[in-house]
Amino acid sequence: YRSIHAIANVAAKLRRQKPEVCIRLLDMIVEELQWSIEHPAFKDQQRTLTVARLLGELYVTSLASGQLILQQLYQFHSLCL
Repeated sequence: YRSIHAIANVAAKLRRQKPEVCIRLLDMIVEELQWSIEHPAFKDQQRTLTVARLLGELYVTSLASGQLILQQLYQFHSLCL
């Protein structure tokens, strides 16, 4: 959890040399959050929060679009209804 900011910075630096790394990282994050939404479990809450924070940090470093963030928030909201 403490190194998420560093992970986002490394991914931002890799964007120019290896853009596929950023794409795979974002894909992994979205899949992990989707799985967490579909299979909620108490034991996975800390991991889900960590992955969600990583998505937020990637947004701050301009690797994730605002549209992606809003889609994930909408999915969380749909789950709560």
